[in-house]
Amino acid sequence: MADPISLDDTIRSEVRREMEIARAKYGENFELLCIEGSWGDTIDDRKALQLLRSLNRTGSIYAKVICRV
Repeated sequence: MADPISLDDTIRSEVRREMEIARAKYGENFELLCIEGSWGDTIDDRKALQLLRSLNRTGSIYAKVICRV
């Protein structure tokens, strides 16, 4: 019987997939670079996945943009 895939591996795999999608959509986007640089440091796997899904869905990790320059 094969070993079950751990939840951590599954989430990390999803993070990498969402990161690839974001990179294809946005290139070297500042928000993407911030997530990538902080993932595993100050942002855990679940938070990184949440932020990447938000970025891919809405174009931003922020729920509301108050002002654009």
